[in-house]
Amino acid sequence: MTHRNQFHGIKVILSGLGCLLASLLLLQTWPVPTARADLVKLKDGTQLRGIVDKDGTLVQIFDYENLRRVIVRDSKVESIVSEPNPPAERFRLVQPLTIHAGEMPPFAIKVQAEPWDELGRRRFSFVGTRSGKPTVMTQAINELGPYAVKYRGVDGFWQGSLNLSQVPRPVVLGLLKKFDPTLFDPKNPLTPEQVRDERLRVGRLLIQAGWFTEALAELDSLERDYPELKETVAQVRPLVLEEQSLAIWRELQGRERAQQPRTVFQRLRALPLSGLAPQVALDARNRVRVLEALRDEDRTLARSLLKTADELKPEDRASVEPLLLELLGILSEVPDVVRDELAAYRGAPQAASASQRLALALSAWLVGAERATDSLPAVAM
Repeated sequence: MTHRNQFHGIKVILSGLGCLLASLLLLQTWPVPTARADLVKLKDGTQLRGIVDKDGTLVQIFDYENLRRVIVRDSKVESIVSEPNPPAERFRLVQPLTIHAGEMPPFAIKVQAEPWDELGRRRFSFVGTRSGKPTVMTQAINELGPYAVKYRGVDGFWQGSLNLSQVPRPVVLGLLKKFDPTLFDPKNPLTPEQVRDERLRVGRLLIQAGWFTEALAELDSLERDYPELKETVAQVRPLVLEEQSLAIWRELQGRERAQQPRTVFQRLRALPLSGLAPQVALDARNRVRVLEALRDEDRTLARSLLKTADELKPEDRASVEPLLLELLGILSEVPDVVRDELAAYRGAPQAASASQRLALALSAWLVGAERATDSLPAVAM
């Protein structure tokens, strides 16, 4: 394979991926792209961002982040500015229709949709007339992209779009793996070279969609089926692994903000740091150390609470046992919720009795540290 073909193969797979791109003799830095979207400016000053499709005089803007579709007349549009990122890969699927045109219903209630099948079809029904009689049709996915899919009615008129995540992955992957030429155009069978190009497009779509596990599997498949791509795949794989690790890292940061410490800790410890950028790997290691230290402190605190409870009279312990068990459960599952409130317990005077110290812990958790009391009977009321 020539150097030119090597570079072309890398570029085909990675044109949608923010990474360092291997070229002939050196690495070229490419900017990290975000999900592609066009900016539509209307004449009244409104700005809309999404995937733009034109149908006659109508302009459809599919906002895949907010899951909405806006339709305006082209006469209302002042300008459409495309993002500088490489275009998103799209697969247009042949789904034979029995009804080709029509109008969307003025309203739709009692909407019911069955799951998508392996052919990208589903049964769909709704009530869209005042008679109350349901309309039943089959809908079919006719376009796959890394951010959204499009579908329409096969035997009834209905057009729509969905975020890619709303279609089960096995369905999407099944459609992408159907390289039967009739899936694309029955009258124009694909040559072996065109099939390979479609495979490369699949790899790029999976990377653009952030489906890195599936993208890595596709890279393995490409390397197995096309030996001439072995060198290219070898250079691409670590870049995809790095993107995968970065995606996991960003997800874990979101989970930590959502107070899911146990999940964050487990996933961080299993994170393949070797695939991360050096600074991100350092941040991840430091965060693991911080979480390990907090975990040890929380366990020590839980043991201290139990030891304090053991010093109580049996009748006093029985009166607060349910509250104590609930507090220990929260300290184990979501310690961030109660950790600061228990400062009153940790800072109790050495001369304080077990009853007073436990009262401070339970009352601080119930009503806040600033209103904590050292009276156990008041807490048990």
